[in-house]
Amino acid sequence: RIRQEIIMKLFRVQLAKDEDIAKMEEEQRRKKAFLDRHSGSDQPGKTVARDAEKVGRNDPCPCGSGKKYKKCCGA
Repeated sequence: RIRQEIIMKLFRVQLAKDEDIAKMEEEQRRKKAFLDRHSGSDQPGKTVARDAEKVGRNDPCPCGSGKKYKKCCGA
């Protein structure tokens, strides 16, 4: 059964025409140009300032459970 499926898929393979390849490449270029214009990548990202010190994975959880942060709220 598997051999039959593989053979059927191999015989269904079609070679792409040069025209079709050129159209697909042009479409990809247009999409990339559109995304580059509208992605907002030219705006710098905002840095986030923490109010409190960062909790380490092996530090006690700040919720007061007594567990390590990685086993409690950091999971």
